[in-house]
Amino acid sequence: MEKRFGIFFDLDGTLIDNEHLKAVAFSKAIEQLGGKSHPSIYKEVMGMSGLSIRKHFASKANIKVDLDEYFELFKSFYEALLQTDLAIKTGAIQFLTELKSKGIELAVISGAYSSSVNYIINAFNLSQYFNLIVSGDDIHKKKPDPECYLLALERLNLLKEQVIVFEDTESGLRAAFYAGIKSLGIRHDYNLSHDFSSAFAEYSSYENDIGKIRKDINTIFNNDVL
Repeated sequence: MEKRFGIFFDLDGTLIDNEHLKAVAFSKAIEQLGGKSHPSIYKEVMGMSGLSIRKHFASKANIKVDLDEYFELFKSFYEALLQTDLAIKTGAIQFLTELKSKGIELAVISGAYSSSVNYIINAFNLSQYFNLIVSGDDIHKKKPDPECYLLALERLNLLKEQVIVFEDTESGLRAAFYAGIKSLGIRHDYNLSHDFSSAFAEYSSYENDIGKIRKDINTIFNNDVL
């Protein structure tokens, strides 16, 4: 029987260079509500739930806000930024193309709301690469709960030993760990303080680190898949 392998990718900050857009949107929304803010505050809470992030920004601004109104304002600013400033990580398309050509089953596992995930997927025509897309609308518990990864294993009929996860947050890496899946971390300006100790390895770029990424994937799978 032919061996099957899968690689699961978080989306925001892992495949897509958009965490700075969220930082700006959260900050602008607070200012719209009458508080003072700065996008750098997002570095303190990146990877937490949206509700926790909104509470943190409001607390930093020392104002009381309607959290639902705050979310709608954030969403409007963020979606406008997606249309003008969205970018994919350098080397990501080439990496996905290589993985797909090798018969590796790919999935996007994101905690973001489905309209955001679908917009990004469509913007870069990424659906051609993925066997499965899981968004925050498909799960009850957010990362670090492993629900999203366990759901993906079930839907693709893969064992945890057959899969590697790429993540960019401490909570995402913990979710993979709790699901029993080996993980690889992607570093960027907004996660420098995150604990990546549960990751097998970490990288700064798909383009510059591709040789090490291939080697580590082969090591984890104990198979020359790349």
